[in-house]
Amino acid sequence: MSRDNTEDLQEELEFVFLSLLSKKLNVGIIGGGKGGLTKARTFLNSGANLWVLSREFIEEFKELKLQGDRVIKGEYYTDFIKDKHVVLVAVEDLELKKKIKDDCEKMYKIFIDSTSFKNGMGLIPAQKQTKNISFSVHTKGGNPKAAMLLLNKSEEEFLKYDEFIGMLNPIRNKAKKLKRKTEIINFINTEDFKFFYERGYIKEILLLFFDEDDVNYLLKM
Repeated sequence: MSRDNTEDLQEELEFVFLSLLSKKLNVGIIGGGKGGLTKARTFLNSGANLWVLSREFIEEFKELKLQGDRVIKGEYYTDFIKDKHVVLVAVEDLELKKKIKDDCEKMYKIFIDSTSFKNGMGLIPAQKQTKNISFSVHTKGGNPKAAMLLLNKSEEEFLKYDEFIGMLNPIRNKAKKLKRKTEIINFINTEDFKFFYERGYIKEILLLFFDEDDVNYLLKM
């Protein structure tokens, strides 16, 4: 009898997600080809501090307008990664990859192998943002095209909540200073509260459950 052996063909992987403040993030990319270019664009678009080291660079790298001292033409050297939080390797040379990986492990760097993510510590997910929401997605098998399909589908749904989330954030921050903060935060982060928000009755619904002084404080902009 035949059976579905998909689970035998694909290793079960687990991931932990961590959002980093991009302007505080130092990223080093090793490799000046298409793989390095794609990742460089991703980090630059997010506002990260980026340096790229490579023996050769494809012409498109000039479009990135990186400062001269952040594009280094030459061989890999260990000191390149010392002040980097994330190191991304976009080269095919297996011996060079091993050297970089060994250096990263010694210095406790986050190491990403763009050609085979299982050889590193993780991968860079497909990501987007609306005005008030940042979100990302990837598949466990490392399928970028499928991730983009899911990302675009998710965006359609998140856009329905974007304005609502933007309204909630300052209220939630004020609620943290009140005695009934937990009740308030739990109350406003619901579909029911969204229902009344869309109809213009958030003050009225809050007054049914919370003190008038607290409600006025929460809604005072």
